[in-house]
Amino acid sequence: PPDVFVAGCPPTPEAILEGLLEMKKIIREKREARAEREGTWREVLKKELEKNPLLAQQPLFVGS
Repeated sequence: PPDVFVAGCPPTPEAILEGLLEMKKIIREKREARAEREGTWREVLKKELEKNPLLAQQPLFVGS
């Protein structure tokens, strides 16, 4: 099911922007709820590195 309905056929630019702002609001609310439940991404990463410190010592390869 869609999270946001944008009316119109075709929808007006204003309706599309309104839909995007509504999606931004939904994402922010979900992110805040997750942060309350699990902690911020920094806190989660810190916990993972404390459990497995070898993760922090592995080299990072980017590209091929």
